[in-house]
Amino acid sequence: MRRGFVEAAVEGPIQPIDVEFEAAWEDAISAAISRLDEIGDVIDGEITTGEALDLLQLLGQP
Repeated sequence: MRRGFVEAAVEGPIQPIDVEFEAAWEDAISAAISRLDEIGDVIDGEITTGEALDLLQLLGQP
């Protein structure tokens, strides 16, 4: 889902899905998804509670 498509349950072409969002939030959404995509690799490690809260705040969550 994070790359804009859902894995097909059967063989065949991958179909894109339309994810609606407000254009004003595009940069914040991209920043959060980019960081979450890095989780678990050797260099970037794990996300801390503080960083998770910062990402939620960036996305407008209280």
